[in-house]
Amino acid sequence: MRRTLIIAAVVAFLVGAIAGLLLGIYTSEGGGQFLPLVDAPVQGFDERYVGEDFWFTEGLGMIVEGGKRGFIDKTGQVVIAPQFEKAWAFSEGLAAVSVDKKFGFIDRTGKVVIAPTFQLACGFTEGLAAVEMNGLWGFIDKKGKWLVEPKYKSVSGEFREGLGAVEVDGKWGYINREGTMVIPAEYDRAVSFYDGLAAVRRGEHWGYIDRNGTVRIEFKFSGAAEYNGHMDCALVAMPGGRKDMWGRDLPVFVDKRGRVKLVPGPDVVVAEVFSAGLAQARKVGTVKYGYIDETGAWAIQPRFEGLWNFTGELAAVMTAGKWGYINKSGKFVIAPNFDYAQSFVEGVAHVVVDGRRAYIDPSGDVIWQEAAPSTQPSKPATTSENE
Repeated sequence: MRRTLIIAAVVAFLVGAIAGLLLGIYTSEGGGQFLPLVDAPVQGFDERYVGEDFWFTEGLGMIVEGGKRGFIDKTGQVVIAPQFEKAWAFSEGLAAVSVDKKFGFIDRTGKVVIAPTFQLACGFTEGLAAVEMNGLWGFIDKKGKWLVEPKYKSVSGEFREGLGAVEVDGKWGYINREGTMVIPAEYDRAVSFYDGLAAVRRGEHWGYIDRNGTVRIEFKFSGAAEYNGHMDCALVAMPGGRKDMWGRDLPVFVDKRGRVKLVPGPDVVVAEVFSAGLAQARKVGTVKYGYIDETGAWAIQPRFEGLWNFTGELAAVMTAGKWGYINKSGKFVIAPNFDYAQSFVEGVAHVVVDGRRAYIDPSGDVIWQEAAPSTQPSKPATTSENE
């Protein structure tokens, strides 16, 4: 749930966050603060199209009609009529929705199961959801009972592996489900655990700790993202190597001991962790994007203006200002006719056609489309080249 549009150089950070490269920290001031991992691609996104969870989870996808949010199934049948001001994707059987500018939760039938009383709410993970009350964050269970009372200015958006990151007096640590601080609040930033490791920052440098709080990878990176189980590695910005035009360190991949596992080719600026065996990247000296394989070589040549990760066999890419879908050979299998497109999730993808949101299947057939655009889409964000 990343909802802030930032222009110029900062766009690179935000788009990476939307794509899943950078991790969100939710704060009482609103919006996300993201790990400073550099050179995410600018993907031709529109503020109107990416501000909410328009994708399928648990068999349901969010729709909008007349400015109200509801949900459909994969046949395009309306399951929950559009009636909410805001809504997030379903997670663990519940979805956060807002009524009269307050958030609560509904079940898969649309029944309100937790009354809308919160300023903001995140989705459930491991049976808990982060919610904001009177400017402070805590965690509730699926009955709406406080498991961790609202006393934190900032928290991570989710529990992972039994722990949640919280801010105490400007420092970050980790609590368990009972709210007990099990890893002391001594870091300048901390994010959720993945595969037994969490990225944390001390001063200007990032490292990784395990669930006991033991440092597993020393504090030596200028940027860090979540550990990626697919390749058994993490994407980090390593000092002492190549730099971009602003003098920032460019990313490489390291293993769980912090040893460099993969350095992309000399003409490659990697911009994402691996998904389905390929990673987004930009060619040095250009603003064209493609995909590298697990050796760091180009698998699909950089010829696109924007792109998303592969999910399964397809990826959304932009060319000549329009979005379509390619296979792993780089061939278009769904023609680039969309104003905007996202990755396939659960076999369905969110696209925009003539300013109207829609969902398509892997054949490109429309299963649902918005009756009429609520506003004219704004011009896609752009930025200067990041070298």
